[in-house]
Amino acid sequence: MKSQYELELKSRENGNIYRFQSADGLNSKNSFRDEELLLVDEVQVEKTDRILVIQSGYGFLGAVLGDKAEFTVMQDTSSRACEFSKKNAKGNQVEGFNVENKAVEDIQEEFDKIIYAPADYEPVDLVKNRLTYASEKLTENGKIFLAGRKKSGIKRYRKHLQDAGDVQKIGSRGAIRAYRFKPQSNFSLSELDLEKEFRSEVDGFEADFTSSEGLFSHGKLDEGTRILLENLELSNPDKVLDLACGYGAISVFTAKMSDADLFLTDDSVRATEYAKRNLERNDIQCFEVKTGDCLDAFSGRKFDLIISNPPTHQGKGITEKIFSQAHDSLEKGGSFWLVYNQNMNYQAQLGQEFDRVEQIALQDNFKVVKAVK
Repeated sequence: MKSQYELELKSRENGNIYRFQSADGLNSKNSFRDEELLLVDEVQVEKTDRILVIQSGYGFLGAVLGDKAEFTVMQDTSSRACEFSKKNAKGNQVEGFNVENKAVEDIQEEFDKIIYAPADYEPVDLVKNRLTYASEKLTENGKIFLAGRKKSGIKRYRKHLQDAGDVQKIGSRGAIRAYRFKPQSNFSLSELDLEKEFRSEVDGFEADFTSSEGLFSHGKLDEGTRILLENLELSNPDKVLDLACGYGAISVFTAKMSDADLFLTDDSVRATEYAKRNLERNDIQCFEVKTGDCLDAFSGRKFDLIISNPPTHQGKGITEKIFSQAHDSLEKGGSFWLVYNQNMNYQAQLGQEFDRVEQIALQDNFKVVKAVK
């Protein structure tokens, strides 16, 4: 099964050929999104423009529109997406650009044009907040350009922006609409509260959490993680890595069950920010949190135990990388514990990397597996 992709686009404006590399774990990995193609057709970029592309993915808009601008910033909360944005901008010889692996609200610059084509799966209120933060980063005559499908919330985004300025439709393609927003003077857009606080209990240990829309299992501990933790064997490991940590549930409970030093990583900078908050909220001291694709952020480090509820929905390329890096990052005799849906048959794949693979539990459609190096 293919996990790496190459895409090519010929510009209708000047005949330039743009080439892109993509991979599993990226949105629309093997084709161009119609929303982004519509924005390329409808957004006129000037040579003096500074532009921001929100959630840039593998960098399509940043490369094609950024090729015409004075300077382009591509922002994405995914470390993997940022790496491909950077690679594709360089490959297409975009001269002035920067890639930021951070949330929109943490971008410090101002822009003449801000471009955003929200993915269909993004929570509506999260997109609204990104538009609110983006509007605060416009220059005096700056504009936001937005495209999306009717079913994915484009009408609600238009209405959200109409409260603060002029919104005009600039193009359409089937069910997709593109809009231009120019804020009025002294405008104000409200920030929506996306967070939930909750308490969970595993084997008599209680922990308090804060999560946010857009994070996995927002608002409650997911059953897969609970089953993994209930079956986890902790034999006083010195160093434990929480891989694909989300908002930090595995590490928080591991800290309550052991005295191990904790290391956490996730592809999403939003996830690692909440993981850090939740560790601090539960008075946990010995930890290190890094954002990165799979185990890239801890390359070269060794651990006694790696625990994960991995993002199996993101494709074979991601699971292959996780399993390979997990093996390489374990001390000899160390173990990799993971949970996944029982319909996924990973034991044979794990057996290609590890000396011994053992099924620990099968419960409520979840399988807990231990792989030993």
